[in-house]
Amino acid sequence: MLRTNSWAQYQDYLVRFASEVKEPQLVDMASRISKCFSSNGTLFLAGNGGSASTIEHFCTDLLSIRSEKLTKNSLSNVYALSLNGSTLTAIGNDIGFDNLFKLQLERFAKPNSNDLFFVISVSGASVNLITAAKWAKENGIYTLGLIGVGNSELKKLLNLEITLNAETGIYGPCEDVHLAICHRISEILHGFAF
Repeated sequence: MLRTNSWAQYQDYLVRFASEVKEPQLVDMASRISKCFSSNGTLFLAGNGGSASTIEHFCTDLLSIRSEKLTKNSLSNVYALSLNGSTLTAIGNDIGFDNLFKLQLERFAKPNSNDLFFVISVSGASVNLITAAKWAKENGIYTLGLIGVGNSELKKLLNLEITLNAETGIYGPCEDVHLAICHRISEILHGFAF
């Protein structure tokens, strides 16, 4: 992992990455999520390490959305696939870490439905996310996500993505901007009239 040399350099990365993201991209993502909720689809979220933390934070924000047009069940249809430690360690130990998210999608996602698979990855090279995204695409589940490094295998599997075009190894600023993107998507969703 690369390290920044100073607070000023860290700030420069934050500003650069944040300025690459445009409001219409965020609205597109929020629209997809809104459609999922309003049609009683399920939103599955996945990430590793710091990105798992961001996914879990995003899941919390999404669960707090209030709208009279949503059914009581639709907000419970948001799952961070990294939350259950015993499930994660069982799959990792018994089946393999590469299938950590795919197996959960196989068990819970409905092929060719209004379900969504949303990933966050700085590197875009995590085999378990790539494996799950391939399964989702093969089974008619719309894929979207936030990527740090521009030319990654994971990016190519996503129907809708925001990529920060970071240099490999610049994790901290990417993770910070990914969280800010999730906050903005949540704000947009709070304002939508589902």
